[in-house]
Amino acid sequence: MKHIVLMMTLLLTYSLVACSDSSANTRNNPNGAAAEAELDIVDTAVSAGNFSTFVAAVQTTELVETLKSEGPFTVFAPTDEAFAKLPEGTIAKLLKPENRE
Repeated sequence: MKHIVLMMTLLLTYSLVACSDSSANTRNNPNGAAAEAELDIVDTAVSAGNFSTFVAAVQTTELVETLKSEGPFTVFAPTDEAFAKLPEGTIAKLLKPENRE
């Protein structure tokens, strides 16, 4: 059940970021038309501000280039708040280069 709630939270967060980006593009476009979003998954996670642990994991696993390439990709990424609920030391252990796989 926790996984379903987490995925729903992530989808809602992603939707809010996408809507926020879309409305910002509309405001900044002199023609009033929505500009096509140019953010990739990594840039979206960074700009959202609450996916730093996910971004660190993407960097550790050397997937930045992959996720910045042409997709399509679907990513269900936990927020920093969700990662914080893991037992202490879990994230540090998982982000070690020897645990990349």
